[in-house]
Amino acid sequence: MERPPGLGPLAAWSTEVPLPVTGSFAAPGRGSVRADMVFTAPHTALPLLFVEVDNGTESPPILAEKIARYRRFLARSVPQNGRATVGGDVELWRTVWTTGTPKYREAQPPLAIVFTQKMSLAAMETRIREVERLSAQEWEGRWHTAGTYSDGTRDGYRDYTGVVPVIVTVLDLLEEHGPHRPIWRRYGRQGHETLTDALANPDDYHAYSVREDQRRAVDEVERRREEREHLEERRRRDTAAWRCRECGRKVYPDDDAQGTKAAGGPCDICRHRADRDAEQARERREGQAAGEADARLDGSLGWIRALRSGGR
Repeated sequence: MERPPGLGPLAAWSTEVPLPVTGSFAAPGRGSVRADMVFTAPHTALPLLFVEVDNGTESPPILAEKIARYRRFLARSVPQNGRATVGGDVELWRTVWTTGTPKYREAQPPLAIVFTQKMSLAAMETRIREVERLSAQEWEGRWHTAGTYSDGTRDGYRDYTGVVPVIVTVLDLLEEHGPHRPIWRRYGRQGHETLTDALANPDDYHAYSVREDQRRAVDEVERRREEREHLEERRRRDTAAWRCRECGRKVYPDDDAQGTKAAGGPCDICRHRADRDAEQARERREGQAAGEADARLDGSLGWIRALRSGGR
């Protein structure tokens, strides 16, 4: 059986590398950690990678605490060039290693754990999940909800600043398929992934900004469509408009189903004025008629009163 390809040349690997949480690389202090292996190949598409080999001799709490020490080492900073300057501190690990391609330069280097002890699948799953649960604060990052949208959906991103990405596999899978096949599990996710996919952060700010740009593009298309429809409606209304025969104002047809505004008719202002004038004329006619009726009645009553007076 042909051996699957590995990660880079042997020169890219170092073993038993001290990572000082305190002290120095030459004399690590208390609480420091020693990486079983370190992979560094700046000219490849892969990042700096720390490797922890778990042979089952340490309990899950101890292994989880070791992940915490990796995180503390990666967070340790020192003055640049050995001199304290304002804003001049640099993470200690960056004084020794580079991170490869630009997409990894702002991120913390990942930690790969290879579980080597022979045990049942159920027992191995239990061990991997227990270490994941106990170490969650070291790798999960913080979720930020960036906004709620008109359709009710919410979106955001996970900030991985200051945490250490943890990927895990078992030795049997690594030996059978090699490191490039989907044998890795990223803590915080489900299922197996390739090394590249396991190291990616599809829920980080960069991924969110890509989705946000896509939403803006969709919104812009919709805005332009609505603008075109609005302009087309204006042109349609302008084509159907006419001049008021009374005042010369531009009159637009009604959009209602009844079409109560007849083409060629007066504008609303003139129509309302005509309605008001007609109503006032009607009120005057009614008032005049009522006055004439009152006068006739008064005349009749006066004639009756005169007859009665003469009769006496």
